[in-house]
Amino acid sequence: MKGIILAGGRGTRLQPITNYLNKHLIPLYNKPIIFYPLCTLMLSGIKDIGIVINPNEREFFEKLLGDGSDWNIKISFIEQKKPGGIIDAISYCENFLNGENFITILGDNIFLSSRLKDDLENAKKDFKGGCTLFSYHVKDPSGYGVLKKNDSIFEIVEKPEKFVSNLAITGIYIYEFNSIEKIKKITFSHRGEREVTDLNNIYLKEGNAKIKYFSRGYAWFDVGSFDSFNEASNLIKIVESRQNIGFGYPEEVAYNLKYISKKKLENLILKVENSEYSDYLTKLL
Repeated sequence: MKGIILAGGRGTRLQPITNYLNKHLIPLYNKPIIFYPLCTLMLSGIKDIGIVINPNEREFFEKLLGDGSDWNIKISFIEQKKPGGIIDAISYCENFLNGENFITILGDNIFLSSRLKDDLENAKKDFKGGCTLFSYHVKDPSGYGVLKKNDSIFEIVEKPEKFVSNLAITGIYIYEFNSIEKIKKITFSHRGEREVTDLNNIYLKEGNAKIKYFSRGYAWFDVGSFDSFNEASNLIKIVESRQNIGFGYPEEVAYNLKYISKKKLENLILKVENSEYSDYLTKLL
């Protein structure tokens, strides 16, 4: 499988900051937001990753991430000409995917759990086509796409005004390559977007969607608002400072997965020397 990170959005809920800086480059506690979804895909075993970006922001992403060789992965940048929603962004990745199935994650979605690696690897192994959706229990489901069950059939209701369930669909999905053809047939909504809920409901109606549940012990944040941004940042700070357990360090993930050697890690530490970031990585040695 390949991986896709969607980082081309305008981040309008974080204005005025996002008027001059792409949302995914903003530091979440002590690292750029984009590091977290990147690490999520790496933990799932993905080494070939495409990042969908706004064309005029390419140089900033390239300066931060390079081509991925620092972590012995491959990063490609795919330019989205204009914002058109989640699945519209995926449609730009057809050539990059080259017929392969893929995991896609929203660039502002943060997943924290000791079980994340195993759960994603198992979901990959179980994947037989169609799509796999990941659900998370939330207190207030009104701002999400939410699972609703009619008899034995599921559907997703987008931002329901009346309660249907507490099971929100998170921003990580596994799709077959053929989803690209389905996306091309989906029309733009009144918001000017191709809606991911429309694609997921097609698979649910076909009976070709699998639903995985992130259970107790997971923390999931969509850091598209200032409140959720601060909540995620505070949690990461608490865990890192009290337990010295890091989240969102690509060097650490690559080292633990044996993508890079101890010598390579030492060289990467020199690139960020005299920083708290380098202090944390040094402890890995």
